[in-house]
Amino acid sequence: MFSFFPGYIGISRYGLWTQLALALFFALLLDLFLIANFYWTDYITAGQRSILLVCLAVTYLLLCSGAKYHRQNYEMTSKIEAADETYRTALQHYLCGNWFEAETLMLPYLKKKPRDIEMQLLLATLYRHTRRFEEAGAVIEKIETMTGAGKWYCEIEAEKRYIAEAASELA
Repeated sequence: MFSFFPGYIGISRYGLWTQLALALFFALLLDLFLIANFYWTDYITAGQRSILLVCLAVTYLLLCSGAKYHRQNYEMTSKIEAADETYRTALQHYLCGNWFEAETLMLPYLKKKPRDIEMQLLLATLYRHTRRFEEAGAVIEKIETMTGAGKWYCEIEAEKRYIAEAASELA
């Protein structure tokens, strides 16, 4: 029953303060309507009651749609933060030299989101550090074909240079 109340789902699932504000605002309007309808019966005519009921219904619909919109934005932001957390954890393992742990985080993530250029670059760098130069080159070539790779041009070129230098040192 409470799930029909504007903002309740956002409060119960995520603890969003904005959803609480919406719920409190609607509760105040509903209380005012009930008081006006049942307590101040001498002051309000039947026509005014009908107008108040229509206004309350319209406000209810607006608040429900606003709460749903805000909740969906929050859910999208949460998904983005989860992706950022995977990148941060992989980067932390990479920086500590835990190559295997970093790669085990990167590969499943890149199967789900193969267009993530930052993670692809990190994978190419990891391959270079583990002396898998062919795989690193393949990842770099893949990155170059992606849309949005232009802003990573300097990093891509630097990584190509590092791969070539490391391969020539090994040979």
